[in-house]
Amino acid sequence: MEDVTRAGRVRAWGLAFGWATLIWVASSVSSPRLPSLGRLPVDKLLHAAIFGALCWLVLRAITVGAKRTLGAAATAVAIAGAYGWVDELHQRFVPGRDSSMGDVAADVLGATVVAGIAYIFRPA
Repeated sequence: MEDVTRAGRVRAWGLAFGWATLIWVASSVSSPRLPSLGRLPVDKLLHAAIFGALCWLVLRAITVGAKRTLGAAATAVAIAGAYGWVDELHQRFVPGRDSSMGDVAADVLGATVVAGIAYIFRPA
């Protein structure tokens, strides 16, 4: 049983780190073109979705073989939010990109919504 949990933990963290790597690579692209949907803030919605997914993957990794607690959900939000902040700092050095606290706020909001849903609907 211990080997299965260890393998599951390694796999879960691998997915979370893989997703974080994809975020970093995408953030390294100069001047990405986003679709325009009128007044809908596509950029902020993408941030919320991308960092919500990161939060979900981190939460899964934290809780392999354990209960999904409020503390685990808060930790996953903190990790995803901190990574969002680091990602915004990274973008300051990418030509054609900008950095904003609004993006960090969207990252944290997306992570919080996903963690909240995952906590509320956690398995019994």
